[in-house]
Amino acid sequence: MFQAKVILLVCTFWIYFIQSEVVKRSLSCKENEMFVECSHCGPKSCDDLGHPVPCVGNTGICRPQCVCIDGYVRDANDTCIPKTECPSCGGDFNATTGCGNHCGNSCSDYKEVNKTCLSGCRYNSCDCKKDYVYHDELQKCILPVDC
Repeated sequence: MFQAKVILLVCTFWIYFIQSEVVKRSLSCKENEMFVECSHCGPKSCDDLGHPVPCVGNTGICRPQCVCIDGYVRDANDTCIPKTECPSCGGDFNATTGCGNHCGNSCSDYKEVNKTCLSGCRYNSCDCKKDYVYHDELQKCILPVDC
């Protein structure tokens, strides 16, 4: 009885392995893409930049697929391009990909001198372009005179 269970277990793993290898071979990833057994959370397209991307988490639902390598997202043509080449940061044409740390560069504090800020970057974030500041309520970059 024990041998039968061991054989069944080995066969199950073998079938899973073969199925996984068949899927890998059938998916031919393009330039700047890589194959993953389960898709990961993070920005997936230029439009996602600067906005929280919902993460399903570990629900047990996985699809093997090709995803963009780190630092790349899909453009309108479904091609993986560097995040820095996206036309805008989630639709805000006054922003660019960055750390998302608006300390000292927002409507509420851009006039403060020697502002103490915590360093560090947030994943999937944007910074305002030069001469623009972040408006917390509008959640976009504007000229300081419009604060």
